[in-house]
Amino acid sequence: MWWRSVALKAFYDQWRATVGLAAFMAAYAGFILAIFPSISSIVQIKDIFEKLPPAFRALFAPGGIDITTPEGYIATEFFSLVGPLLFFAYTIAIGGSATAGEEERGTIDMLMAMPIPRWRVVFEKFLALVVGTVLLGLALLGGLALGGAVAGLQLRFDGLGAIVVGAVLLALLFGSLALLLGALTGRRTFSIGVAFAAAIASYFLYSFSALVSALEPLRPLSPFTYYIGDNPLVSGILPWNVAVLAGTTVVFFILALVAFQRRDLRV
Repeated sequence: MWWRSVALKAFYDQWRATVGLAAFMAAYAGFILAIFPSISSIVQIKDIFEKLPPAFRALFAPGGIDITTPEGYIATEFFSLVGPLLFFAYTIAIGGSATAGEEERGTIDMLMAMPIPRWRVVFEKFLALVVGTVLLGLALLGGLALGGAVAGLQLRFDGLGAIVVGAVLLALLFGSLALLLGALTGRRTFSIGVAFAAAIASYFLYSFSALVSALEPLRPLSPFTYYIGDNPLVSGILPWNVAVLAGTTVVFFILALVAFQRRDLRV
């Protein structure tokens, strides 16, 4: 019964990556938060940060984040770039390999021989990706809570929860893009590379649009705008931002369903 479910088989294949990355993210973010009191007592973080070039501040403290608070510090040190990159490494790799990996390994014929329609293969593969990404987010929150407890910090978990939700949605957006590219082309490396390049380009577009006036009109095109642009540490979860990130993910997912359903597969 285990192997009759594509979703369970997909999650079984990725559980080691899920557990390993979840442990690393939780430990890394928790450690950063735990050492915040020591760092803030030694150096004046705000004074040092304000002396940095505007481009550097835009890259690592977007959205008007207050780095003098524990939440702002972890947002700058983890959620501005490192955290999204770790999430992307997971969702884009798995999304790009969901169907394209099966084609490149030559196992797609065995998968298609199962008595299930094509759309269910894409749906269940994506479902396993969603579950794994949510588990990463929960582990990350647990690591932050542990790090805050070790340091004796009174954290605002509404704000931290909002930024974790945003990170999960952002990661699923680019994971679904990789899924779509894999369904369209059947090429795993191409799908992962293009999706990751799109994620990095989106980050730089959002960051530098605050500095370059010519880029400012393009800022709404970057998913990072809806992830961190409204400072979720303060504003919390905003329905519009969730709708844009989740809606785009759903669109990519539906297009992947259609593409995989109609394309001649390489068997």
